Amino acid sequence: MLKRLTALFLSVCFSGATGLAIAEEVALDSAFGSGGLVTTELGAGIDTATSIAVQDDGMIIVAGSSDNGLGSKMAVVRYLPDGSIDHEFSFSMGGSLGTVYGDDAVQAVVLRDDGQILLGGTLTVDGVRQGAVVSLLPYGQLDVNFGVGGIASVDVGDVDSEIYDVIVDAAGRIVVTGFVADGGVENPFIARFNGNGEPDSGFQEAGTLVDTLVEGRGTGLAELADGSVIVGGYSIRDGEWKGLYLGRYLENGDPDDQFGDGGRSVWFDDVEQIAVHDIALSADEKIILAGDVETADGRQRIMLARYGKEGQPDPGFGENGILVYDSGMDSSVNSLVVNADSTIIAAGYQTSATGKDMLIIRYLPGAAAEEPVDIIESAADTDMPEDEPVEIFRISALSIEDGPLNIPVADQVVRTPEADLITTELAGSDEVGNAVLMTEDGSIYTAGYSGDDDNSAFMVARYSGLVGEGLSVDSGTPSVSEFYRIGTMPVTNVTRVAAMTGGTIALNGNPDSAVCVEACDESCEDAEDNTTCLSECRENCQIPTVTQRGVVYSVEPNPVYDDDDGTTDSGGDTDDMTTSVTDETGTDTGDDTALGTSNFFSFDDYFVKNGQTEDGSGADSYVSEIEGINPQTVYYVRAYGLLSDGTIIYGNEYRFRTDDSCFIATAAFGSIDMFAVKALRSFRDRYLMPYEWGRQIVHTYYVLSPTIADLVEQSFFLRLLIILLLTPAVVSAVFLVYTTLLMKCVVIVAVPLAWYFIAFHKKHYRIVHA
Repeated sequence: MLKRLTALFLSVCFSGATGLAIAEEVALDSAFGSGGLVTTELGAGIDTATSIAVQDDGMIIVAGSSDNGLGSKMAVVRYLPDGSIDHEFSFSMGGSLGTVYGDDAVQAVVLRDDGQILLGGTLTVDGVRQGAVVSLLPYGQLDVNFGVGGIASVDVGDVDSEIYDVIVDAAGRIVVTGFVADGGVENPFIARFNGNGEPDSGFQEAGTLVDTLVEGRGTGLAELADGSVIVGGYSIRDGEWKGLYLGRYLENGDPDDQFGDGGRSVWFDDVEQIAVHDIALSADEKIILAGDVETADGRQRIMLARYGKEGQPDPGFGENGILVYDSGMDSSVNSLVVNADSTIIAAGYQTSATGKDMLIIRYLPGAAAEEPVDIIESAADTDMPEDEPVEIFRISALSIEDGPLNIPVADQVVRTPEADLITTELAGSDEVGNAVLMTEDGSIYTAGYSGDDDNSAFMVARYSGLVGEGLSVDSGTPSVSEFYRIGTMPVTNVTRVAAMTGGTIALNGNPDSAVCVEACDESCEDAEDNTTCLSECRENCQIPTVTQRGVVYSVEPNPVYDDDDGTTDSGGDTDDMTTSVTDETGTDTGDDTALGTSNFFSFDDYFVKNGQTEDGSGADSYVSEIEGINPQTVYYVRAYGLLSDGTIIYGNEYRFRTDDSCFIATAAFGSIDMFAVKALRSFRDRYLMPYEWGRQIVHTYYVLSPTIADLVEQSFFLRLLIILLLTPAVVSAVFLVYTTLLMKCVVIVAVPLAWYFIAFHKKHYRIVHA
């Protein structure tokens, strides 16, 4: 709670507008997932999200890799706008696209105009890593009409290759970059495919160019207005020392001789290694790079750079085109986006005493100098000592007390005139941001992982605060009515069946000098004795009192107070801040919920659709406890106040999602983090929730299991019995969830055959010995 209040305090203190579609406050969006974060465990080991895209309907595509015990496989998850998993998205081919053994992964995801989804990454086939683009239909099915069976592979011969980034150019062609590894030497490459996945014969001879003049990797792509393509990444000297690498390629795939030196800009610093992880273009087509610099002792610092489209470092951006941010701890950025006003948003991580924390840095650069320079000066060419890195400025962290496990917090870090830095952590684990994007409404999404070296999960976060002009994002600002202002407290302590929130009601300024004076002036305007009329009117002017307060909640937006006579209805579609009712206010509704006839066979009759709390009266702050709601459900909540004049006022709205749990299994195995519980939950999500009959089973289970779970939890013998009874289900779930399609097919065929041969030999034995 302390961390949340501190983060809220910081958000308020640092809030404000800079005037160019950008706001000062950047904070976790409580309407997304649990406090702004979603973690999804897919496999038995390391699950890592590396890329993210948001569809026009608000659906969120997150891709990366998941460890199934035999190797990592391509993994894609689609989330609903509130952060819950979209079970209608049916990507399940990640475990069978490559071979059973070997590592496969997605490094980039891009959406096409027709709704199809492109995944760029690596598939292992016969022991060789192949750079590949996989095409999915909008609902996750493999697009068999793309490439060969849905896959387009980079043609570089029988050597290892990997794709790091994918874009769709203005002509609808697919451009990729990455690296080829042959004999221990890595070279960047660029390749282009037609829209159907066939190599583009108009790009070099076979659609691929391997840059053998540079040793290194291509990690980012961007297309210029003239159709040429920029590749960014890092070069390698002497087999290990990293330096900055940029290349520009023409329509036919040839290096552009007008860019840098023969189409390339390569620079090594003798003091620090430089690694570029991503690139983007500003509105004026400046090339923005993000990554890290590493000292000889292995310490990493954030690096941002800006180059002109001709390949020269931009001296108007920091020192010789490069900015180095030293937060005092190891840190790096892996992905970036550039806003319309050239604000740079980059995501990565920062190492603290407790591990890695996901990091977002926001930087608004100054204007570029008119004359570019031809080279970047190293530290050895400046007046600084050679062992001192060029340091633009230092960002020092604001210390905030650690919170309990799984409680996210956005730690606002001390800002400079040019940049902000935000870290997000979950206690007891590492958090790393590998991808970042910003939507038109100003929301920032990041994707990465949360966990440790042995076990991690996809982590997706949404931040609000960068609000586009004419749009708004709820940031907790109190609403204002005629007499009072009311605000809803952020939702905290969310469990599977409960949550905590509240509200604040305060007088709106001085009503005596505002509302009452205005009303009396109007009513006494034609009075014979205006002075006496005004005096008496103002003396008798009564401000309504708050007779009841609390919160209302519903599975539909804009929940409203229910006075039990049908005049109001939860989930109404009104957005007004006040609602008038005709009967007496103060009806005692307590925590009544909208239940049906308690038909055991109908889950809807047990499903809590809406409700409200009563938390005293008067204008003050108060706490509301929401109890008895359903697990794995999104609710909307806002504060309300009943006034003595029959008016109802409402605060701003928050969304939250209750936790998900296998009640009986959790009680038996002792923790929701036990592998058996995770396997059962994964089986439920993958094999039951996508179907109506499966959802009905899950819903019925939610009705019955809490009472049974309470009994199981209190008895050692019942726990042991349930573990024994659940063991076959756990084994089946592990088999279905964590094994590949090929292994499933082998087992399905082998078991009946084995059974047949055993039965046959037994029958034969009896006949022979009869």
